Amino acid sequence: MDKIVKQQILQEVNDLEVSDLMGLINEGDIRLEEMVDAGLERGKLTAIQTELNQVRIESAPPVSSQDAYDELKGICTSIENDEYDVLEVRNFLLNGVITPEQLKQYTSMTDEIIERINYYQKAETPFTDWTNLPPLQLNRTDIYFLGQPGSGKSCVLGSLFYYFDKKGLLAENMQNQIGTLYRNQLKDEFGYGILPDSTAVDGVNYMPIELRNLKDTKLKHPLNFVEMSGEIFDKAYEKGIQSIHPKVKEYLSNKNRKILFFIIDYDLHKRSEKMSFGAGQASKLTAVLEILDNYGTLTKVDSIYVLVTKSDLFPAERDKVEYANEFINTFYLNFVNNLKDKKQKYANKNSFKITIYPFTIGNVKFKSLLVTNDTSGAEFATKAIQKHAFVGKESGFFGKIFGN
Repeated sequence: MDKIVKQQILQEVNDLEVSDLMGLINEGDIRLEEMVDAGLERGKLTAIQTELNQVRIESAPPVSSQDAYDELKGICTSIENDEYDVLEVRNFLLNGVITPEQLKQYTSMTDEIIERINYYQKAETPFTDWTNLPPLQLNRTDIYFLGQPGSGKSCVLGSLFYYFDKKGLLAENMQNQIGTLYRNQLKDEFGYGILPDSTAVDGVNYMPIELRNLKDTKLKHPLNFVEMSGEIFDKAYEKGIQSIHPKVKEYLSNKNRKILFFIIDYDLHKRSEKMSFGAGQASKLTAVLEILDNYGTLTKVDSIYVLVTKSDLFPAERDKVEYANEFINTFYLNFVNNLKDKKQKYANKNSFKITIYPFTIGNVKFKSLLVTNDTSGAEFATKAIQKHAFVGKESGFFGKIFGN
């Protein structure tokens, strides 16, 4: 089918009869996934899924009712145990492999979750590389999120920006358009329960914002949020600091004051107790700390936070803050002691505090669908940032220190 004709059909997809839409699907002209992504209304989607399921049943080789039941229960059990990701479950639904009624009968899914899966759509993430990145704006507080690949840095950011937006704290800043697009994608998709992609291997995102103060919205904190891919530091860990792009040093060694968030993935740690994933998080973060020291970053730090992500997986009977501190001081003691050494080394230039805190975004199902949103970690991080970042009044005067 001609691309222009296809696009015209998709723009008017809800004006067509179900029989016409089925014809397009059966001819291979347009996939049901494309119709859904174009905004196919729920009634037509349900009707098409019902027909596809009936076609599948009629065309399948003869099997006993018990075998069919066992196959269905097996799929549902695997779905319930999160063995499939959200896109795989979506494909089951859209291709008639399983019906919403069967999911509700044999899993804990609700109509609301099923509808969100049907309409799950992940946009391409607008990463950039160092060559095209503008310089960090000066006279701001730089906020860095540091951790190994897959530790949850982007999820922490998504949770934060979503919280800022819901609390009316996010003032616009268009100094880095790609960063603005990324920030808006994070908060918008997070609100729908869509978790972000991992940062590209050589990717970086820089997001300047003015953050309204929680206690007095006339006051704004000028901030630079910076997320670097964990692979940057993995490469340095393996090949030495000379392998890092020169602009990384330019960012990390500028004159702005800084707040550092080290991200440690609790779930990854627990899984690494059973199988090897190479160098551990503690070893890599200690190496990152040495890089920061080498670049002079630690001479300009106002506070360091160690966030233990996926804290919803902590033992249910334990106080989360107490357990996070116990966990870090047991399994990451060398990293903690290195942090304390750096604090002592720069005591005459900084008086920063090291804080360990649990962080969760909420209940995640099917690997990347946020089912329930927990904003407690985002609220803590917001207060932490505002405690240490300077603020300016509407007139643009900067320098007044505002604390909790």
